Amino acid sequence: MDQYTPAVLHIAARSAFGGVHLTQEGSDLSIAYRDLYRQIARVRSPPRLVILNVCDSVALADQMARTIAAVISWPFAISDDQAQIFTRQLYCSLTGQRSIAESCKDSEAALTGPHPDCPPPVLHGLATNRVF
Repeated sequence: MDQYTPAVLHIAARSAFGGVHLTQEGSDLSIAYRDLYRQIARVRSPPRLVILNVCDSVALADQMARTIAAVISWPFAISDDQAQIFTRQLYCSLTGQRSIAESCKDSEAALTGPHPDCPPPVLHGLATNRVF
């Protein structure tokens, strides 16, 4: 039995060769996109929103949107600073009863000052216009 049912899963990691790379105790742990998706999809109550602060994560997000109501991904490489600015504003907007899509727009606007050339993230799923 799944003890917890998180509303949001936020993954901040490096990406290379079709996989996500995490660090644990100084060691690199790699998991293929397909395997990460399968692990998340098999939980009894999947999160309603997945935020992938992972470079070039559109392919992974496309898979996740099959079972997750809303997924945010990046179609290019992003810096830690860009991810932090975006995420900080995203959570502020979500707690202000704005939809996921509106919250993304707010976060994109927060990025344009320090990073004017930063392309926007990609929204996936059927629930992006719902209030979170």
